[in-house]
Amino acid sequence: MNQTAIITGGTGFIGSHLVDFLLEKKWNVFCIVRPNSNLQWLKEKPVTLVETDLSNTDALTPIFANCDYVFHLAGVLFARSEKDFLKGNLEYTARLLKIIIASNTKLKRFLFLGTLASVGPSPNGDLLDETTPLNPLTWYGISKAETEKLILSYNDRLPITIVRAPVVYGPRDYALFELFKASKAGFNLIPGHKNKFISIIYIQDLIKGLYKVVISENTINQIYFLSANDIYPQYRLGEIIIRKMGKNPKNILIPWTIMQFAAMVSELIGKLLNKKVILNRQKLIEIKQNYWVCDNAKAKRDFGFESEWTLEEGIEETLKWYKDNRWL
Repeated sequence: MNQTAIITGGTGFIGSHLVDFLLEKKWNVFCIVRPNSNLQWLKEKPVTLVETDLSNTDALTPIFANCDYVFHLAGVLFARSEKDFLKGNLEYTARLLKIIIASNTKLKRFLFLGTLASVGPSPNGDLLDETTPLNPLTWYGISKAETEKLILSYNDRLPITIVRAPVVYGPRDYALFELFKASKAGFNLIPGHKNKFISIIYIQDLIKGLYKVVISENTINQIYFLSANDIYPQYRLGEIIIRKMGKNPKNILIPWTIMQFAAMVSELIGKLLNKKVILNRQKLIEIKQNYWVCDNAKAKRDFGFESEWTLEEGIEETLKWYKDNRWL
């Protein structure tokens, strides 16, 4: 019998890849989409779209009553205040959980895709694991940490799994695409200094991990970091991208004062144009940290997670997609 999954965030970078993966597995897929969502990655695919802001509980409970898995991937990545982050992440999740409980569903798993930002950076370079206390530094991280706490309060009523991801990259990604665009001239812009290290994961490794974690019985009411096996100096991302473009990278250190000025200008432009911007003073808090690093050992042990893509392979595949789709 085919499994049925409900996905929030199915229109986005990660969610659309999960949709594709589950369809290949012959699952029935429902996508909860906000009004006016961009459906470009879901067009002409056999998914059922449910357009809602989760305010109409009565209309949604029958859908959740017949669902096997919920993948809660939707979230606000860019906002202008802590209040807006909490509204988009915490309050949205609270409504979702209430609907699921009201539906009397026999749910096999509720998966929440969290983030390394909810835990914060490592203070000394030691890999963070699932026992590390939450210590978010940004509004975004705070909202995701509070969302985790809320979800865990339901673990006596729902079979819950939380997955925390570091930087995720791959085809369809808009965030890291900015780095690819900036690398076209061969200049590798390095904020501050070169001694910054990150965990990262290629989209296909993450998607396979999300699938494996929900079908495993060992993972109920557990939290996992999913990441590549190695950590990388942050500047190496730009170097690899530039080399894959057939050029020799020229590393340029950007003084922190210039980064601060650029963030303030970016924020001002965003306000004038009424647009959300990637570079702002909150983002600078993340960029300034030296160790965004985590350990995937628990995921390997509990459900056999494996990171199959090397950074070079993932970047090459991502670059090819950007070119094939005329993003570059």
